[in-house]
Parts: sequence; C-alpha cells; structure tokens
Amino acid sequence: MANESPQKQDQWDRIGEAIFDGIYKLILISINGFKELFNYPAARIFHFITVMLGITVLLVKTCWHVKLFYYIFENDFGAYVHNIIIGKNEGEHLINLLIIEFFLVTFSLGIIAISRKNKWKQFFESCNLKNGQGTYPALVSIVKDGDYKTSYLFKGNGVGLDRFRSSQDSFESLLMKNISKIENGKDPSIIKVITNTKVLSSHLGYSGVSNKMPLKNYEFYLGDTIDGLRKTNLSKLPHLVIAGTTGGGKSSFFKQTLVGLLNSSNHLQMYLIDLKGGLEFSDFKKSPNAKIVKSMEGAVTILELICAEMSKRFNYLERHGYKSIIPKRDKLDRIVVAVDEASVLYANRDKNSFDYELSLQAREMTDRIAKLGRAAGIHLILATQKVSKETISTSIQENISARMCFKMNTLQGSLALLGDKSAMDLPAIAGRGIWMHGNESFTVQAPYIEDSEIKDQCESIEVDLHSKMLGNVQKHEQKSKLAKVLTDGEIHHD
Repeated sequence: MANESPQKQDQWDRIGEAIFDGIYKLILISINGFKELFNYPAARIFHFITVMLGITVLLVKTCWHVKLFYYIFENDFGAYVHNIIIGKNEGEHLINLLIIEFFLVTFSLGIIAISRKNKWKQFFESCNLKNGQGTYPALVSIVKDGDYKTSYLFKGNGVGLDRFRSSQDSFESLLMKNISKIENGKDPSIIKVITNTKVLSSHLGYSGVSNKMPLKNYEFYLGDTIDGLRKTNLSKLPHLVIAGTTGGGKSSFFKQTLVGLLNSSNHLQMYLIDLKGGLEFSDFKKSPNAKIVKSMEGAVTILELICAEMSKRFNYLERHGYKSIIPKRDKLDRIVVAVDEASVLYANRDKNSFDYELSLQAREMTDRIAKLGRAAGIHLILATQKVSKETISTSIQENISARMCFKMNTLQGSLALLGDKSAMDLPAIAGRGIWMHGNESFTVQAPYIEDSEIKDQCESIEVDLHSKMLGNVQKHEQKSKLAKVLTDGEIHHD
C-alpha cells in the first residue's frame, strides 16, 4: 500500500504532462496558423473576416448550431457546453462563436503549414541541400502575387543561391509549376523561388496591346510575358538585332518596332534599308519622317551621311561640354538606321564581286555607328535570319547588346545570338521569341501588326523634326558632294 500512492502520483504527473503537452502543441499549431493567415493578401483576409462574421451572425440569429448540439449531446455535458457557448446574451454568444471559429481556422491552417514545412524538409533532404553543419533551408512563407504568381521564401541557412538554382528542375517537379525566377530577397539570407502559372497566348494583336499600354517617347513594344505586357525604350539599348527563321515572327516584330518608334516620337528620323527592292518597307512610304533605301549605293550613301552627322554631333558635344545628345535640350532628332535582311548588306563577298567595295564601306560605317552612336543619339536596328561573323561582323555584334530572337532551327544560330540553345527550343508559334538585354532575358509573345495597320499608322503620324531629313538618297549623291558634307563642321538647325 505504501508503494501504491507514489505510483498513482507518477501516473497523474504523466497524465498532466501529456495534457499540458497537448495544449502546448494545440497553441503552437494555432500560432503557425495565425502566421499563415497573414501571408495571404490583405484583400483575401478582409474577405475571409467578412464571410466569417456573416456566418457567425447568422448562427446567432437562427441557433442552428444549438439544435445540432442538442441532437448530438442529449445529456448534462451537452447542456453544460451549450451554456458556455451561448453565454448570457447575443453579444457574448457572438464573441464566443467568433473565438471558436477563429481557433478552428487557425488550427486548420497551422496543420497545413506544419505539413508543408515537413514536406519541404523531406524535399531538401532528398536534394541534399544542406550546409556544412547538416542544417537544411526552411520555408519562411508563401506569398501570392496576383492570379498567376506565387513566391516561396526560404531561409537559406547557409545554402546559397547557386545551389537553389541548380535544383530548379527538382523544385518544378515538386511544385508542378514553372519557375520564372530564383533570386535573393531583400535580406540576403532569404532565397525567393517565384513560380508563374500564366500561359502565353499564341497570338497577340498590335492594336490590342496599344490600347492597353500607350507608348512614350522612343518606346516600342516587346510583347506579352508571364509578368504582363512589356515595352522598352530605344535610348536605353541603344542598338538592337532581330533574328529568326522564316515564319517565326521576325518581320512582324521588326515592323511593329518601327511603327511604335515612329508613333511615339515626334523628334525622330528613320532610314530604312532594304536591298530586296524595298517591298518590306513599302507600307512606310507615307511616313513623313522615314526614308526608304533600296540599293547598295543608296545604303552606302545614307550611312556616309549619318556618319558625317555623327561627327558633327560629336563636335557639338565637345564645344558645349555635354556627354550625349538630348533631343529636347539640343534641338536634334534621334536617328534610327533600320536594315532588313542585314546579311545581304554586310555578308562577306568575293573580291571580284561588283559590290565588294561598297559592302566593305557599309560594314565599316555600321561598325563605327555601333561603337559611337549612343552618345550621338543614333541607333541601329538590324534584322536577319541568322547571326554569324560571316553575315554581321563580330565587332558590330559586340556593340549591340539588345537582341530579340525568334525560333532558330540550328543550335549554332541560337548560340551565336543568345549564347545558349533556348531559341532552338522555342515552340513553333509565330511571334514567340526571347528578349535579351544585358543580364535580362525572358520569353515573349510579340505583337503581330497587319499591313493595313502599318499604312494607317504611318498616314496619321505627326512630326515636329528639329532638322531636315538627311540627303537626297534616291539620286545617290556623288563622292565630291559627300566630301563637302563630311568636312562641314557645323550643325544647322532648320
């Protein structure tokens, strides 16, 4: 008998510990659920509170839950619990129900959050993503951003960004979503994995894009991306090459780029070079600030005139102590040289070819514009089926940082323009391309523009040029006249 009391006491101690441990776990789960609740957007939290309050008021007024309670518990316990919930009046009843509902919701969310954390721990173990001390990254929160984008925030715990990126395929397999980006958060110890479920459409009309996103000075459209519609500014590029096989969308993107620039910029001169008879640019004839060049001689003439203008502008900058041309300040127009099928103009030729010398001159002057044009407010846009040192010289390529690449049929073509095989892996969808500028690279569905739209847009263009368009290209000015232009050191504003 003497030993029985301590044994019972020990049993009661264990029961008390178990009850305390259970209550502690319930509270811990609810706290996790509370944190999880506030990871949702504010609008969703407000909607949840509104719905919960509405349901609670309805329960207080109808007492459906009271009837259910008496149906389940036909004894004193049911009556006891019922009296605790009901309270003394409707206000106390409402508050008690809200507390119970809030606990049930946070408890449920807590179970989900803890289950998710355990799932991620198992995932990191399977990927061997751990630091030198054997510690794994930990999920901090999940943040939804709009209808398509979700950000998963992890505390790296010594596991760096590169190791997360190397496991991207495994992340996509686990989440069953495409990952658009893996980057550091504002806190460098946080790794952000961003998924996006948006699917790009297979067709995008120019008019639909222009209605949703107006253009500002020197801007043009890139197209639709998983992050929404995108545009860019020519002054920040400053040169662009567009490449892709026939039927991929290169020509349409080229034209809509030119239309966008002509419409968004009053102070812009555009010179269009097409050595296939000018057919591609025929819809631009009525644009008051665009000139079309159809021959090799004309191309060399206009490039010489532009190089001469560039030299004048450098003299002007030097005299005034400026670093670059600002059209509004300097009363000088931006100049765009757009070359369709650039390989026809720049490709290596046999020395016996009648246009061998002209091609060399064109390549040398384009190289000079590519290197120096930015400060002078002069920009190149080159379109070609493929890019190689045989079609566009390496020195020109090196000074063109912006690239739009559509479907490529060969690995070499994709490597030459983008440095990887992503252009070869693009789906066979007209207008689906990859934009690259500096460290930025993403997939776009480029806008398609109808020929009739180009004509209508060009006919409605209003310009306010600071100076006359360069030269009378159609007459292919003689070198003696060109020499006079090249040596003229002053800029004349008309």
